[in-house]
Amino acid sequence: MLKQLLEKFGSKEKQVLILSLYSCLVLSKLLLSPAGETANVFSYGVTRFLNGGNPYLLGEASDHFKYSPFFALFYMLYAFLPSVPHSFCWALTNLVFFWIGISLWFQLSKKPTWPFFLCFILCTMEMDGPIRHLQMNAFLVGCILIGLYLFKEQKFFTAALILTLFGSFKVYLLFFPAVLLLTRNPKFILGFITGLLLEFFLPAIAVGLPRTLFLHQEWVKAILDNIIHGSKTAAAISEFHFLNIATIAKSTDHEMFGKVLTVVVTIGSAIYLSVTTYQKKIDWNFWIPISLSFILLINPGTETPTFVFLVPSFLFLTEAFENKKAHNLFTVSLLLIAATFLSLIYNDIWPKKWIHFPGTEHGRGKTFAALLIWTLTFYGVFKNKFTKNRY
Repeated sequence: MLKQLLEKFGSKEKQVLILSLYSCLVLSKLLLSPAGETANVFSYGVTRFLNGGNPYLLGEASDHFKYSPFFALFYMLYAFLPSVPHSFCWALTNLVFFWIGISLWFQLSKKPTWPFFLCFILCTMEMDGPIRHLQMNAFLVGCILIGLYLFKEQKFFTAALILTLFGSFKVYLLFFPAVLLLTRNPKFILGFITGLLLEFFLPAIAVGLPRTLFLHQEWVKAILDNIIHGSKTAAAISEFHFLNIATIAKSTDHEMFGKVLTVVVTIGSAIYLSVTTYQKKIDWNFWIPISLSFILLINPGTETPTFVFLVPSFLFLTEAFENKKAHNLFTVSLLLIAATFLSLIYNDIWPKKWIHFPGTEHGRGKTFAALLIWTLTFYGVFKNKFTKNRY
């Protein structure tokens, strides 16, 4: 029925509406729940932001507020709503922006093949985590996709503005505009600088310039403290011990393997992204999956709901392999395996009583899925480079 609806209403706007309503129906119980712990952390940060306190100190909320002062200003739209409307409005914002980002790149009415429908179903399944915890990840991945789409459409200033302003919510997402600066486009550079200035000066409207400066200093200190003294290490080291390939046990061999793995992912991503971006030869179907899987694998803050960032990669890779007429059993199988370890084995429809994979507790299978997507993307890059004359 969903397929028939999307084929009938083919515009991007109608696709966003249909998919948002569909997600609302699937997640209706979560949308109408009271605001949870993450939303309380956000609200705590907003309260401290406004009342003269330091939001970056651990207080009433059990987790640290570690987001930019601009996010505190932005979240004022939700923080003072009653609990259920607060939860509903913030979750709906996440859903709508996520589907806007997806729909700008892909229209199901024009992609009738079954892999695309499976990918869209996967999108909805993986949405459970960030909505359940009322995190900002679905909203942010939507903003990133919107910004990258505008860049592709050569709307460079607006693209830089969106990627910089909303990327500042979680500082590691500034990776996207930073890499695209390598294109040396004057409008993009101007948009990037404007975005940084707005991120700094907009909070000053609410709390004044001296306090804004203080908040940014505390934000930077909180980020550096988390990097230097945080208990978490990079996700590829601490979480990737699927089938005992690497563990957090105090085995030198295992720890060394995890470090080598992280170095390989970092160097491989850096070379591909910097070279293709600098030469302005960006293949978005590979550039985006490599970027998204990279930030998940090396980011020390990667948690189970953060892996919604990986979901768009399935759509881009499906299109990449279809465009190159290489969507064979091998690539389809790897995408299905990655989808299984990303979402399916954690879903209620999975027969956990009879089929259990060791080493996937606490979402560790998701890290394996991210590494598999990263590897498959590079396979596509090399396949495209060395067999392009066959297509």
